[in-house]
Amino acid sequence: MKKAARKRKAAKKKVESKPDGPCYYCGKETFSLAGDPGEWPVMLPHADDPGKVKPHHVKCILSRLNAFDRLTKDNSNILLRIVNGAMRSCIEAHGDITKEWIGSASKRIDTMIRGFLKNEFKVNGNGDE
Repeated sequence: MKKAARKRKAAKKKVESKPDGPCYYCGKETFSLAGDPGEWPVMLPHADDPGKVKPHHVKCILSRLNAFDRLTKDNSNILLRIVNGAMRSCIEAHGDITKEWIGSASKRIDTMIRGFLKNEFKVNGNGDE
């Protein structure tokens, strides 16, 4: 009886999964044995720490690839809408955009593009991609 209990306990230990580490993008734990394939880890290196691989959820990688595809499609006008919004914001703040206000317009465009990328690619505090 004790032998059978030990076997069950040993088998249970083999099946238990420990987290593979936090996802580089979302910060949540990755699990190799998760029931959802989107939770599985993919180990990839990054420019901020060359030579060291870090875990990423499959779903996080796929969502970033999909966002990049939407951004780079030939018929996509996302960047055009971002720039138009930034220019509109600058005109509302300063009136006509002249050489005097080019810096303000550039900063507004930069801020809106960075905000879009941060939102779309869901970059957390782990890295600036």
